[in-house]
Amino acid sequence: MPGSHTFIKITPGCSIPARVFVNRKRIVSNGTVAINDRSIIKLSSINSLRLSNNDLTNLIMDIKPELENLLFHESLRLLFPSKFVHGSDKLVKDIGTRWRCKVVVSLGYVATLRFKLGYLQDEEDIAFLEDRKIDVMAKESPRTALLTKELKFSFIQREEDEENEEHNAVDDKKTLSYKLNKSALLNNSIVDSLDLYVTSRPHSQKS
Repeated sequence: MPGSHTFIKITPGCSIPARVFVNRKRIVSNGTVAINDRSIIKLSSINSLRLSNNDLTNLIMDIKPELENLLFHESLRLLFPSKFVHGSDKLVKDIGTRWRCKVVVSLGYVATLRFKLGYLQDEEDIAFLEDRKIDVMAKESPRTALLTKELKFSFIQREEDEENEEHNAVDDKKTLSYKLNKSALLNNSIVDSLDLYVTSRPHSQKS
């Protein structure tokens, strides 16, 4: 099941990468695939479905409140009970309001992210990690960063004398500028990543 990559902004200066997979069987069985210019889920091949950039944005906006609560605030002992899924320290949980997806993340991932952002302060959480012998990795590669480009359109206001002239230079009256924003990229690991498996999407969505 090939996935898409996206980035989730968690603080003004930090983002985390996420892999997004579409459960083709669930989506097709629910009758929610629309193949047209405005389809929410695009058919990229005969056997795989991928989300467009706009759909990825809508998905993240929908699940972000629940995801942030899971990553930063919920008790680790409640999130990761004594019996782990398939014998590993993995959490599998359904989240979403209009969209539905399963978030899959490890205990080590959550603990490390909380430590880096100053959320790992609860004594019970710290004791739980010690019991589970979970090591927290605090270091990040200095080269790991996310660059985003912000576009700005500016329209030059003409003087009264210019309004009477022929409109022979319309393109000169507007300018396009942009700036690059640098954001730290946390927990950027292929081995231990944040995975989202989409199982259902809104039946209709205005563009």
